[in-house]
Amino acid sequence: MMTDSVRLLVSDDTQEFGCLVAECASRLGWECVLSPNLASFNAGLNDQQFDLVCMQMVHPEVDGLGAMQVLGRIGFNGKVLMFNHSTELYSHVAGQLSDAHGFSLTNYRWPLDPSLVELALVKAIAA
Repeated sequence: MMTDSVRLLVSDDTQEFGCLVAECASRLGWECVLSPNLASFNAGLNDQQFDLVCMQMVHPEVDGLGAMQVLGRIGFNGKVLMFNHSTELYSHVAGQLSDAHGFSLTNYRWPLDPSLVELALVKAIAA
């Protein structure tokens, strides 16, 4: 388990995903902020510093690629953990965006076994 304090922003429109990630972050001793929509995602990024942003690739308001562009526009220099149902091409483009904007991206296929979410968080922050 990680002992350092990590600030995590979880952006997702489904309570199930957000609560699962928040529960895992809590077990790790991390601070977690849930963002259920684009407005709170933008507000959270503008008002606070986060070490890790966790999201699913597809949202009703903005997809993961759009969120990556938001992160790049504000100069985010943390790490991103993205879960997706999408194609390899979509994941590849997300990787190119993270490289272009200078932040680290870890990408996992969703659904992921809930027991592995905590491991994915730890791997993402260590990347």
